[in-house]
Amino acid sequence: MYNIPTHAKIIGQNNAFGGGNLRFLDLTHNKITGDSLSKNTFRGKFNEAQGTYDDSTIEKLLLGFNEIAYLRPDTFWYLKHLTTLELNNNPLSVIGDSTMRELQSLPHLYILHLGSTNLTSLPDTMFTGMKVETLYLNGNRLTQVPNLTPLS
Repeated sequence: MYNIPTHAKIIGQNNAFGGGNLRFLDLTHNKITGDSLSKNTFRGKFNEAQGTYDDSTIEKLLLGFNEIAYLRPDTFWYLKHLTTLELNNNPLSVIGDSTMRELQSLPHLYILHLGSTNLTSLPDTMFTGMKVETLYLNGNRLTQVPNLTPLS
């Protein structure tokens, strides 16, 4: 388990946390923003034979209590094994198209924590194609129950 010291500014666009056998990464209580997360942040090892990066081995990623207001396109490109994603206590406020597409791109995501992110609503197509089994929406400002039909 890796736990980055509280309030450290450690993520740049060229950092890579997905290499090796890393399965669990706790980046809670830092100052991470959506701008500091990119396609390369969570990439796996470089595969010399193919000349590309492998998918990350990370299965559980904790990004709660940061300053993430949105997710850039391809943020989770290399996280095909991710089963748990915690984005709680970030100032998301709105799930925009790029954020929704990033969440929908995770084929094995079963636990999604969006609690205390100031959400007032969720897009009707938010959960289309997702396999989420445990969903946290506590502590938000939702005025209606989101469409959860795609999860059944």
